[in-house]
Amino acid sequence: MIASRRTKPSLIVVFWLIAVFGFTQTYGPERQALKDVKSSWTQELLYEQVLVSPQALCYDSGRKLYIYEYSRNMLYRMDAGGELSEVTSTGSATLRTIAWQPGKKRLVGFDSHGMYELLPGRFRKLKELNRSFMISTVAIDPTDDSIFAGHDTKGRPIVHLDADGGLIEIVRRNAQGCSQLVFDDRRSILYFSETFSGSISSLDLSSKRVDVLVRDIGIPGTEEPVMIWMDGKYTLWFSTANDGIYRYGNGGFQQIAPPTMGAGPVVWSPIYDNLVAIQYVGSNLVTYDFQHKEAVDITPHLNAFDIVEDSSGRVFYPRFEFIFMLSEGKIVRFSEQLPDVCLGIEIDQQGYLYAALQDGGIYRIPPSGKVILWKAG
Repeated sequence: MIASRRTKPSLIVVFWLIAVFGFTQTYGPERQALKDVKSSWTQELLYEQVLVSPQALCYDSGRKLYIYEYSRNMLYRMDAGGELSEVTSTGSATLRTIAWQPGKKRLVGFDSHGMYELLPGRFRKLKELNRSFMISTVAIDPTDDSIFAGHDTKGRPIVHLDADGGLIEIVRRNAQGCSQLVFDDRRSILYFSETFSGSISSLDLSSKRVDVLVRDIGIPGTEEPVMIWMDGKYTLWFSTANDGIYRYGNGGFQQIAPPTMGAGPVVWSPIYDNLVAIQYVGSNLVTYDFQHKEAVDITPHLNAFDIVEDSSGRVFYPRFEFIFMLSEGKIVRFSEQLPDVCLGIEIDQQGYLYAALQDGGIYRIPPSGKVILWKAG
């Protein structure tokens, strides 16, 4: 969401507040983005993002993507064309994750101690879970709808639950902050990542053998997520914000792409035949272009620390090495790629943009979007 008075100072303040902190408002006489402004100022809604704080996502058996948005406590469904529609509100309940149970043909959600069913226009609690464990991530065994569950707090166990949330067994005690779980039903192997140890391990449920597949990834000793997923060929992948994207093969992980995607929950998409991830830094969904080695937005990325508007009402803001433009309610990439991360932008009376980069350089960008060095760093 962006609000403006057609002047840069107010634009910057409002955009920064909304993009960084995720504020959302419905504009009208009684609700405004800013209060106690000068009586001569006006506020105008230019754009409103549906997904402000996406928290969890999963596919159902019909290849529909569901996204839980925790700032609105709302479940959305995305069609193959990228259009979002509301499914149901979770009311006062704030979920940590969602999952599809194919046998029961139901979508379930979890907070730390509760299991819920999510239906179009309906949300109900199925079970108050055992207090000996907590839940922030789950994986479903499609053969019986049973649930593997962990929590990203250090020292919490990873547990196996029946399809209705009853405790079957503790499969790993004292896990070091479980970021994400993946279950391989062909081989009965549970994969789990641990953020505080910076590791990914496999647990053979038949033999109970645990093998550490990789160590010292992410930022060990911290809560920095280590996200894992399995593609349509049952190949295991992982990503972290600082390591990039890796694929498992021949007994080890190989880097496939550099760190450009951020860190958030990941699923494999049967629609894109590619990953779909929540990019927390941008509060948006992305997939990945492995040929050009860059994240590709599925929904717009709005976090920015600077913003300008030209005389025709077009709004520009930087995102990493590009300048984006909001025009007629749509966000599009405006500039060519800059040689470094853009930290701020200005605009002159002729409508030329000036981009200040992390390396100290300043580039001039005419209305064509071409990047021209104006001052070397």
